[in-house]
Amino acid sequence: MMNELNNFVKLRNLGFNIHLMRAAFRRITKIQDFDHAEGKVKYISGISLNKIPNDNKSTKGKNIWGRYWIKPDQTGKEVERADPINEGAYTEFVSKFDDTYFKYVYDCLSKKYLLGRVRILKKEPMSTLSWH
Repeated sequence: MMNELNNFVKLRNLGFNIHLMRAAFRRITKIQDFDHAEGKVKYISGISLNKIPNDNKSTKGKNIWGRYWIKPDQTGKEVERADPINEGAYTEFVSKFDDTYFKYVYDCLSKKYLLGRVRILKKEPMSTLSWH
């Protein structure tokens, strides 16, 4: 069995200023509310930082939170929810965030890596599956 920690990528010679990221987060959340998918999904909401060109729906609802798994009942069995997302189609940064530090981070990462959806997610405590 593969050690799950081997799945993490280490970015060499690439660093970002956490204080500028926090300031950018505060700025973005003043001009954009978290999308709660109209109350259809509990415990998760987000703000899309990039989108599918010419598709404003790609920044809303299920396109923010995407596919997820839950244990909806006492059986403990995981159930997959939502449709798959075409991550590769998300190639355009949301222009209203162009003057934030997140744009700089996005541009730096885009030069080295093929990115999918980039978003700020808000998860409620104890609402996500994790490895132990």
